[in-house]
Amino acid sequence: MVRAGDEVGGYTLVHRLGAGGMGTVWEARDAVGTGVALKLLHPAISADPQARSRLDREVASLHRVRGSRVARVLDAEVEDDLAFIVTELVEGLSLEESVAAEGAFDPVDLHPLARDLHEAVTQVHDAGLLHRDLKPGNVMVTYDGPVLIDFGIAQLVDDDRLTHAGFVTGTPGFLDPATLTGGALGHAGDWFGWAAVMLYAATGRPPFGRGPMEAVLGRMTTARPDVDGLAPAVAAAFRHALAPDPRERTDPLALLRVLENDALGIDQPVPEPTRLVPPPPGPVGAAPLAAAAGPATTAVPPPPGPVWRGGAPEAATAVVAPRPAAGPPVATPGGVPSSPPGPAVGPAAVPWIGADVVAPPAWALPPRPQRALVVSSGAFVVALAIGWPGVASATALLGFVLLTSIGLVERRTRARRLGRGPRRSDGWAAAGWTVPMVLLGLVTSLVPLGVGAVVAASLWWLGSSSASGDLVGGLPSGWGELVTPLALAAGLTAAWWVPVADATRSGARTLWRAVAPTATVRQVWVLVLVGLAVALVLVGLAGIGGPAVWAPFPDPPPV
Repeated sequence: MVRAGDEVGGYTLVHRLGAGGMGTVWEARDAVGTGVALKLLHPAISADPQARSRLDREVASLHRVRGSRVARVLDAEVEDDLAFIVTELVEGLSLEESVAAEGAFDPVDLHPLARDLHEAVTQVHDAGLLHRDLKPGNVMVTYDGPVLIDFGIAQLVDDDRLTHAGFVTGTPGFLDPATLTGGALGHAGDWFGWAAVMLYAATGRPPFGRGPMEAVLGRMTTARPDVDGLAPAVAAAFRHALAPDPRERTDPLALLRVLENDALGIDQPVPEPTRLVPPPPGPVGAAPLAAAAGPATTAVPPPPGPVWRGGAPEAATAVVAPRPAAGPPVATPGGVPSSPPGPAVGPAAVPWIGADVVAPPAWALPPRPQRALVVSSGAFVVALAIGWPGVASATALLGFVLLTSIGLVERRTRARRLGRGPRRSDGWAAAGWTVPMVLLGLVTSLVPLGVGAVVAASLWWLGSSSASGDLVGGLPSGWGELVTPLALAAGLTAAWWVPVADATRSGARTLWRAVAPTATVRQVWVLVLVGLAVALVLVGLAGIGGPAVWAPFPDPPPV
């Protein structure tokens, strides 16, 4: 049994990150001290030649994946007594841990998560791979978006040896129900898992409920996802994306568009749900005619399911024996054919091992985006520029450097705690880093601030020239007062979204997480900042404060 501090294949184990169906994942360090994720096969699997062959195929497959949304494979060894695979170590928490600590994602944050994870699944499929175990525990939430990890049961699309001993593998609630009836594994299974993960993030609850395994699988196979509390159009989109039959599911991009519209606050119609089913069997002797006419279908509404609340089993991985191929439909009293009876799916047929989900401490979580607070803060600074452009510009410059420094300190502190655990000396260590981080923050801010300054100065010159009538088609009277704030707004926006400003954005999240820890406090701050911005606009446009004051900077040259 390996322990922290042991060396495996030239890598020093630091601490265990978790365990899955194939082995245990460790954080490890290579010869130069770089952190990596090292997955060890379980001893019983290590002795199995088929399992080793499966790992060998996995490594070869992962080398084919190219993209920033998927953890890269770095090294592997399948012939030693301790077989392992090494991937890059992704900093952050899993989506499961993030939701357990912070709750469900709001629509504004859900759409970027869905879009980026859609990109990750596309990257996997473009390499000719299937992930086959999409679940919240395999999605890491980072500063730059989600990263897909743990291809523990990934296989090549064209590989016939999909399972061991004729079984299918996956996680209850996120496993494509079509595989339970012997359906072929394909891209549709991964997109089902993607939609289920998005529903988990949207509600904070597992997509098909908690309870006995047969209850969860029953809800999956009867199209009853837990969409309680979602907007009607979003709920309908999730129902369509999680239909048991892959032929009835909507395209993933359709769900993505609905989530985008929901994030933008656009009203959306609720589509009428339909289900394609074979028609009722005709009278005796009609079979040859039906066969000649081809497989007809009839659209009928799906039967309403009972209202329920709940989620799926806790972090479990199931090994499910596929049912025999479906036979001819069996007519029901309502005229809608049902599937032929098959073996019951219950604990005896679906062995699984559950694991408790423990919410991580607050210090281990990367700060969540606070878009409303950031936008309202920017609006306040821009409004201040109408009457006091000098003070507004100085506030923007100092605030940008301060937020960058806070972001750098937060990252260093959290990395220290994740590596060594929280200690009483963390506060003193952070204080000791403050001065160096401020200097580093100043240097880091030079590029984004330079970009913002160029954008702001260019727009200010263009707007001032138009206001003075030097350019053709000058601005209407009274609009000249808006040139400076609009130029500042454009400069701040450009600086904010420069790629190297990620530390600045992280610092803003960290600051607002400390100042506004609850939803109510955040709402109060937004109202106060917006109210002050409106007041400054009214005062500036009314000319109550006199001409614009550029102090502490000199007045700009006349245009």
